[in-house]
This record gives sequence, C-alpha cells and structure tokens, in this order.
Amino acid sequence: MLIDGPLENDWQSSLCTTCPVPQIKRANSCDTMQLSLSIVKRGMKFWEKDRISVQATCKNSHTIVENPIIGCGHCHTPLTFVVGPEKEQK
Repeated sequence: MLIDGPLENDWQSSLCTTCPVPQIKRANSCDTMQLSLSIVKRGMKFWEKDRISVQATCKNSHTIVENPIIGCGHCHTPLTFVVGPEKEQK
C-alpha cells in the first residue's frame, strides 16, 4: 500500500508494525473495496506514536465502509447453510 498526499514523506517502517491493512486483506478480499491510508500524528506524550489510519469505500455502492473487515454489506450476500436430515447408520 502506498500513502499519497502531503504525509507521504512522514512514512516510517515502524508504522508497518501496527498497520491494520494485512488483517483487513486477510478477512475481506472484496475487489470493490478501496482502501485509503493516512498517517495519524499523535500528541506530545512520549508513549504516543504515529499510526496508520484506514478509510474504506465501496466502488459499487459508493459508500464509506464502516468496518472494512466485514465489508459494506451490499456486494456479497451472506451464505445460508441448510442442514438436511441425517440418515441413520446401521
């Protein structure tokens, strides 16, 4: 993932350790979800660190995805499992 924009020069390899993108991509491989990254600067306290912030949008529904791990809820219908009667084994 690349960070475009004015914060591009603020990128450091240490940001990768807390980046949520790998977890999002493992959980949701939707082709219509577009991820936008930004670097969030933390306060002046020494224990606060910069971090990556992710905003996801859906190209089909043109909406902001509230939870990128789950998805927008419009592109993929939920799976329905039907369990039939089991045959007795003798």
